[in-house]
Amino acid sequence: MAAASSSNNINYITAVFGFGDSTIDAGNNNYLATDTRSDHPPYGVDFPFHIPTGRFSNGKLPIDFIVSSLALKESLPPYLDPRLTDEDLLTGASFGSAGSGLDPLTAQSSNVLNISTQLDLFDRALRRIKGLVGDRRASFIVENALFFFSIGSNDLLFNFYDSPARTSEFTISGYQDYLLQNLEAAIQRLYNRGGRRFVVTSLSPIGCLPLEVTLFSNTSQRMCVQQQNNDSIAYNVKLQLLASRLETQVLQGSKVAYYNVYNPMEDFIYNPNKVILLSGFKQTLKGCCGTGLVEVGSTCNVTTPICSDRSEYVFWDAVHPSLKTYRYLAEVAILTVISHVLGH
Repeated sequence: MAAASSSNNINYITAVFGFGDSTIDAGNNNYLATDTRSDHPPYGVDFPFHIPTGRFSNGKLPIDFIVSSLALKESLPPYLDPRLTDEDLLTGASFGSAGSGLDPLTAQSSNVLNISTQLDLFDRALRRIKGLVGDRRASFIVENALFFFSIGSNDLLFNFYDSPARTSEFTISGYQDYLLQNLEAAIQRLYNRGGRRFVVTSLSPIGCLPLEVTLFSNTSQRMCVQQQNNDSIAYNVKLQLLASRLETQVLQGSKVAYYNVYNPMEDFIYNPNKVILLSGFKQTLKGCCGTGLVEVGSTCNVTTPICSDRSEYVFWDAVHPSLKTYRYLAEVAILTVISHVLGH
């Protein structure tokens, strides 16, 4: 296993390849026949040149800040962008698709890229890389690349909470196990392609998403849905155990980092003025777009008013964090998971 062990001697990351949902989709859905898209104002109002790129944010995503911090590129491009060159692929791309999940049913309901299709696209990208630089250099790039997963929330939202498509087949714990089996299979597939560095992102406090608060708060006071948060915590415990097992017992020579976004998001929502954060958040359970209660995607559009000070909002729309939140979450990744996959 010389190839597996040699990556531990390389103290840098050659490329970043992203897989998952809207938290890592840099605009792939722009090129799909789906209504799950954000390629319109006011999305992107704080992106360079104020361009709506298809990112579900007012600006960049965490993965954009991460690739910039690694000096790979300013932001991670979507793979389906026809302008993406083979040279661009040498330092990575996003295969993520807003509305996707680890359950094939999740992507099917939105007509977006399921995780298997995202991996098929990576195989296509790998062929392009090999065509440009040859097998040996391509293997080096893949071996020392970072494979970043940010996925899972939609499975619970679409199939358990907001639409009970899977509740007759699974208990919540059984469904979590099913999702994690699919994640393990995806990571194994990339390992078989030569990948050795992986990041798996925790769920955030799903019960604190403004949309869920709107749908499930039983009182006039907006409050997080504690049972959904408890489910997120339970899933995250299992995910952390999976990451550890894959690294130490299953995938020889690999690094599998668990990226905890739950705790910082919980801090933003419950302790927005915590001194250590200096966040200055004032609105924690509403989005900046429209009423902040339900607007997301097509209902957050050019006719929708937005808040006057976006820096005060944890959430940009009723589901997705704001640029300010995402920037902080990226700093968490840079300080924790990047050092782990580099073996520091």
